Amino acid sequence: MPVRISKFINGYVTPEDVGPDLKVRKGLPPFMLSFTSDYKPVMTWNTTRTCNLRCVHCYSDSETKAYNGELNHEEALKMLDDMAEYGVPILLFSGGEPLMRKRVFELMAYARKIGVRPTLSTNGTLISRQVAQNMKKAGLGYAGISMDGYGDTNDKFRGKVGAFDAMVKGVDNCMAEGVKVSLRFTVTQHNIQDLGKVFDFLEQRNIPRMCVYHLVYSGRGSDIMGDDVERKFSRMVVDQIIDRALYFHNHGMEKDLLTIDNHCDGPYLILKLRERGQHKLADDIYQLLLKQGGNRSGIGFGDVDNLGNVHADQFSWDYSWGNVRQKTFRQIWDGVSDETIAAYKYRKPLIKGRCGKCQFFEICNGNFRARARYATGDLWESDPACYLTDDEINVYKDAKGDYHSHDPKIETETNELKQKAEFYGKQGFNVPLAMAADAVGCLSAIPKSISEQYLLKAKEVGAVQAAKAVADEFTKPDPKRLAEVEALRPLALIDAENAKGINPTLEQLQLSGAAGQ
Repeated sequence: MPVRISKFINGYVTPEDVGPDLKVRKGLPPFMLSFTSDYKPVMTWNTTRTCNLRCVHCYSDSETKAYNGELNHEEALKMLDDMAEYGVPILLFSGGEPLMRKRVFELMAYARKIGVRPTLSTNGTLISRQVAQNMKKAGLGYAGISMDGYGDTNDKFRGKVGAFDAMVKGVDNCMAEGVKVSLRFTVTQHNIQDLGKVFDFLEQRNIPRMCVYHLVYSGRGSDIMGDDVERKFSRMVVDQIIDRALYFHNHGMEKDLLTIDNHCDGPYLILKLRERGQHKLADDIYQLLLKQGGNRSGIGFGDVDNLGNVHADQFSWDYSWGNVRQKTFRQIWDGVSDETIAAYKYRKPLIKGRCGKCQFFEICNGNFRARARYATGDLWESDPACYLTDDEINVYKDAKGDYHSHDPKIETETNELKQKAEFYGKQGFNVPLAMAADAVGCLSAIPKSISEQYLLKAKEVGAVQAAKAVADEFTKPDPKRLAEVEALRPLALIDAENAKGINPTLEQLQLSGAAGQ
């Protein structure tokens, strides 16, 4: 989940706002969804892998060419129906460059009509005034436009001269047509010096939102792992965001500033506020982060790639949970008979090293698994991008290199969890599915009842068959919601037809010579 720095420190969301059991309801602001108890995942969909740029950090390793096997229009409509039945609240249309997918505006309009709010992740360079009008007509929630540096810095990052100027025009066209814009900035050691200029641009253009992303080492991003910022500079980035958030607030400019993909930002924010003597605010933010539960890859966030494979997040293409052509989204997302899927939903017994003993685990959830996997080869190893010291997370390392908590309670609880996990593993059980019955707090997305059924059935039919049986029961469709989606489909198709618009194509880019630039 994002660490919503400006909303936290400026008091736009408090523990009183979320209460003990906040439910999804009509009119609830999208940013509040992550605090609800019946929260369903925000999904990213790589509508196409084709892109007009070649960014150095691209997790999908996209190029300006066609890719075979991508979901066709009818398959995409079926996937949207399945997501609506499950209750997916927001779908982020991503890529490659999503504006290069034919009929993309129709799909956005269709999604909105059946109850899935469409948003967009784009490099912004293809947004003409007409494209911005089409985005508005399709009912787009907002356009997240990447700005990874200022001027030449952005062009080097994006792999094309002129990308910055084209992106700025795209931002201006969106603003002129009333399309809400959110800037996106991925931090590396090569563009960190431009962060202040990007904040200035945010102010000058009166853009309401900005997401600062930490680098995740996947796709081409794995080639620049060494370009990630030093840990001391990660702290400086968060400090700069805090300062800007206060500056904007004090000058009457309400901006939504947040960080993504490094969940130790939350604990760092708390430590920083305590250092400043703001203990009440720090305690309130801890409660809010506890409600969110830290990293929710595979829980509150996921990805469908261009081929229809579902993943825990957009950086985890090395493992598919299933394909939307073969199964419904619900069957895939809640398919806890797969131990890896179950482990994402309840991972605490599996996390190793300093992450496993960290005093902030409940508000971080072990940070980003994809980064740990690409950096160490082990999905459950500690995330190497955590910049907090051992003292700050209250751990120490013994002579054997094993980590321990200074807190006796945490040390005992984590050791008991790992011993229990080892016991179930030796017995051939689906470990997280078996252990979720005893999980406490918001960090398990496996219902206790499902886990308890699994343990009972395992005695009768064995662990493997029991896992399949409870997963089949868990993934039955919601009849009421299914009927609602089916009733909305004819109207949604009409909305899609009305949203037809022209967007750039690969053929046009190749004819213009863009493919070779």
